[in-house]
Amino acid sequence: MERVAAHICFSSLDEPELSSLTSFVSISSLCRMNQTFTGPSLLDVLEAVPYGRYFWRAVRLPLALTCAVLAQVSFIARRDDASGGVVWLVAAVGIFILSLRIDRPEIPQDDSLAAVVDKTGVRWRFVGLAILLSLLTYATSSDNTFTGIGVWLWASSVAAWLAAFWDGPINLQSSITRFSNWLRSPAFTIRFSRSLLLFLAMMVVAVFCRYYRLDAVPPEMTSDHVEKLLDVNDVLEGQPSIFFPRNTGREPLQFYLSAFIARTLGTGLSYLTLKIGSSLVAVLTIPFIYLLGRELGDETLGLIAGTLASVALWPQTISRVGLRFPFSPVFVAPTLYFLLRGLRRGTRNDFLLAGFFLGAGLYGYTSFRIVPVFVGVVAAMFGAVKIARRQNAEAESAFAGRLAMMAIVAFAVFVPLFHYSVEVPEMFWYRILGRVSDAETQLPGPPAAIFLSNEWNSLRMFNWTSDVVWVNTVPNRPVLDTLAGGMFILGAAYVLFRLVTRPNVTDAVLLIGVPFLLLPSTLSLAFPNENPSVVRSASAIPLVFLIAAFPLRLFLEQMAKALGSRVGRAIGIGVIVVGLWLSGQEMFYQYFEIYPAQYIGGAQNASELGKVVRDFAGSFGTYDSVWVRAYPYWVDTRAVGIYSGKFGWDHVILDNAEFANTVSAPGAKLFILFHQDVLAVKTLRQLYPSGILAYHVSKFPGKDYLTFLVPPNEDFDESQLAPPQQ
Repeated sequence: MERVAAHICFSSLDEPELSSLTSFVSISSLCRMNQTFTGPSLLDVLEAVPYGRYFWRAVRLPLALTCAVLAQVSFIARRDDASGGVVWLVAAVGIFILSLRIDRPEIPQDDSLAAVVDKTGVRWRFVGLAILLSLLTYATSSDNTFTGIGVWLWASSVAAWLAAFWDGPINLQSSITRFSNWLRSPAFTIRFSRSLLLFLAMMVVAVFCRYYRLDAVPPEMTSDHVEKLLDVNDVLEGQPSIFFPRNTGREPLQFYLSAFIARTLGTGLSYLTLKIGSSLVAVLTIPFIYLLGRELGDETLGLIAGTLASVALWPQTISRVGLRFPFSPVFVAPTLYFLLRGLRRGTRNDFLLAGFFLGAGLYGYTSFRIVPVFVGVVAAMFGAVKIARRQNAEAESAFAGRLAMMAIVAFAVFVPLFHYSVEVPEMFWYRILGRVSDAETQLPGPPAAIFLSNEWNSLRMFNWTSDVVWVNTVPNRPVLDTLAGGMFILGAAYVLFRLVTRPNVTDAVLLIGVPFLLLPSTLSLAFPNENPSVVRSASAIPLVFLIAAFPLRLFLEQMAKALGSRVGRAIGIGVIVVGLWLSGQEMFYQYFEIYPAQYIGGAQNASELGKVVRDFAGSFGTYDSVWVRAYPYWVDTRAVGIYSGKFGWDHVILDNAEFANTVSAPGAKLFILFHQDVLAVKTLRQLYPSGILAYHVSKFPGKDYLTFLVPPNEDFDESQLAPPQQ
């Protein structure tokens, strides 16, 4: 294997490059290219040179990381030929595994069987109250409506379940008293530490990336955004739905958050309101990615994972687009954090918090529905290990009890939405059944074959295959950028190496977690062309960037060992910071240069037409005297109304015969037409011979438009003017 890895690494280099490289780098036994070579190996030569062995120790892991980055560069640059990238990738994995075998990095001990004695038993008096409150919550959640009393009962039931199972003292009166005293004399004590400053720096990067030029990028609404704003308007108009059936059905959380933002920030029913909310949710994901990394590694791993996710193109595009996509990873991250923390440490309260986020996530985005299944699989894996190791009956009973408590809390949060799923199951499951079955269309082939093909394409989307939906991503580009893509492959190899070297159930969870959380995309059996989907795969974001952070954390550790703690660590940190900065630069170029340019190529120009409507209505016309003539694949006239500042305006003419209905309208009139609609222009010329036609060039390619202005038909008689005073 070592000879093969060396051959792959060096066969792609020409003779001068190979000569130059071998004069600086020793690959130990990798350098023995064939059995007939009897001279001194490159390792022997380097060992004769002062510090040669130390040099090899310092460069073997960086060499693997460099090959991985070059592989991703090749995959991105040469979209018609993956062979070059595969060569670099095999070399990277081979050198990386060799480095792991030589260096033997410390592998965390499997502490998933920690036996922790609970401080507090179940508070049964709260259990009875919680059951009653949950039943009342279900009863008051009928007709797909949140009521005031229903929401109060719902919140009280969740609080009662948490109080019943919480491990530790609960002194609500004392907490209220302390809070009241603090309100009378508020004071803060902040202790700055290196850890806090690094965490804050990571969050500053995340906030900056998610909010920089948010008003301009993405540049335009689509019809999906119009549907979302109609739902937000329903909330503002006093229709507090539990599930929103418009547009094939959607979970409610985004609409309530957007309604809150629209009122508190004064942004109203606008595209900016949607983008502010979705970007906020994306920012809140980063701290839990950090915590997940810290739990499964250390603070450094968490910081690298969180920063990688902050500067990556994938989370950036799906977060700022203003749709529900980031509402999946924002709940996946805390659910997995508290779940794995609870399973590894045996702490009951972590199970309860995992249950809370598990239930809450079901109100965010449809793809999150795979997470309860994944949580069940993870729990079963940990349970199987416990049974195999034959822990005592008391420990097994405590483990089962904590899982049951987590499930109860999750279901208590889910109750209102569960009621809706019972009342209207066809709408609740419509989106999922339309993809996994023939509910909408006949499957294009055998389900098993489609699934396997989808899975293959989905797993390769990080480095090779791509989503083609221009709203959600830069089409025909792998999901991960140059650094993250290369590191993800090495990170997966590292997790597999740990699993083989020292079997660890946590590593097994990481290894199966990514393909499992990709299932909302890969299960698109009816529409395999929709796979891979960057938005339905978003649940995997926390694990993907955690795995990608492992090689960089190992690199920092090796630099400290090879070059000395202080110097090596400084060099390692410098290289990682530069790498993250370059990743940010790559994201900025792709997102703020390439993405808007290709976005407007497919987007509507409703904002331009909305400005025309607003200017006309604010000058010598009214909103009632301006119309848009519909044209196939041009513009959603509801969006025109939103951009005009008059939500609900939708003066659309669907047929040329309808122009005659406008003749009786008084005052000036304005008609907006697609630039190729010759028949509409002919009709207007016949109705309004004095009309003025103008051609307008749009910044959206192929979306030029015409305006047909009809002057007012009122002519004032000047003889009625009073004579001038002498």
